[in-house]
Amino acid sequence: MRFLLSGDWHLGKIINQTSMLDEQMHALKQIKAIIAAEHVDCLMVTGDIYDRAIPPKEAIEVFDSFVSELVGDGVQIVLIAGNHDSQERLAFGRTLLQRGGLHIADKFRGHLKPLTLEDAHGPLHIYLIPFAPFQTIRTTLDDSDITTYHRAYEKILATIPLDPKARNLLMTHAFVRAQNAAVESSDSEKTLAVGGIEIVDAALFAPFDYVALGHLHKPQTVGRDTCRYTGSLCKYSFSEASHQKSVIRLDLGAKGHIEQTLHPLKPHRDFVVLKDTFARLLSDTKRIEKHKNDYVKVVVTDHDEISEPVPRLRQVFPHIMEFTYAEAVDTQMAETMMSAVLAERLQGGSSQDFEGVFLDLFEDFADKTADITLTDAMRRILTDALDAVMKAGRNV
Repeated sequence: MRFLLSGDWHLGKIINQTSMLDEQMHALKQIKAIIAAEHVDCLMVTGDIYDRAIPPKEAIEVFDSFVSELVGDGVQIVLIAGNHDSQERLAFGRTLLQRGGLHIADKFRGHLKPLTLEDAHGPLHIYLIPFAPFQTIRTTLDDSDITTYHRAYEKILATIPLDPKARNLLMTHAFVRAQNAAVESSDSEKTLAVGGIEIVDAALFAPFDYVALGHLHKPQTVGRDTCRYTGSLCKYSFSEASHQKSVIRLDLGAKGHIEQTLHPLKPHRDFVVLKDTFARLLSDTKRIEKHKNDYVKVVVTDHDEISEPVPRLRQVFPHIMEFTYAEAVDTQMAETMMSAVLAERLQGGSSQDFEGVFLDLFEDFADKTADITLTDAMRRILTDALDAVMKAGRNV
């Protein structure tokens, strides 16, 4: 049986006030082409389908169109909820959809029943563990001994009557690490917990023939070649600039016969970090031509503050997203890596758009520190609070 593994799509993600939906659609189009060309039987998605619990309607439409076309072509789809997904919204209609070949694991209900597929080599058992805080697992299993994610997985796996003679796959969404071996995370991943309690030891998964992991955005192995993070669909921060995003073609033969092939995904606009003096950044025509269509973070090595750097850089790099200095500069405005758009507005110093700048400061802060995108309701609350403060100030 032939599978294609992908994950961490984060459909609807916005980075520095720029929607990534076009980039995501570009990647999904490539996945469709790979599935058709490689005659894939089943697509497995390792969680974080959407970027937030209440995704924008455009993201829902993209997902609906994608899965409808694949299921219509006879491709089965198996997906689990990630920490960014709303389990309830993702699971809407799951029982009905399963009849058509779309299998959704929204939450752990106290036991694991495998999804069993058949091929020429017999049954193939796929165990699906969607993301859940360990506190939720503790409540579900009524087990006060569960105080870490690792302990939660120990208890979940203990509910499985695993047949060691059968082919067993596991797909889950968690922070998994092999003992004494580091994994590489990125700035765009939410921390699941603090103090190390989020770590799950990959040794727990040793009985499974293959383990497909979601959550970390860099494609990488964990302890063994058959325990892998699929990586994210696209690059979602400049800490991922060096990543090669990909999908995994997984061929499963008889027990013990596994073949993997990585298929790279080519971005429409790449994420690029450019570090140089300001003058060279504006004058290097080869570099400008190469990266003029990319999302760019500029790090200037000048020791003196530059006048209006972002508007000038935007003339050659129209998709600049971030601007900062390599070293601290007096009265520097962008040293906290605020978005280039906001830095430009602040440097403009227009007092006529105070409310807009005020809201954008909150939006930038929420995005940078908590990966939260302000909703219309949140913006109305902030606007009302600003009006109240301004009115109180005038009455003093």
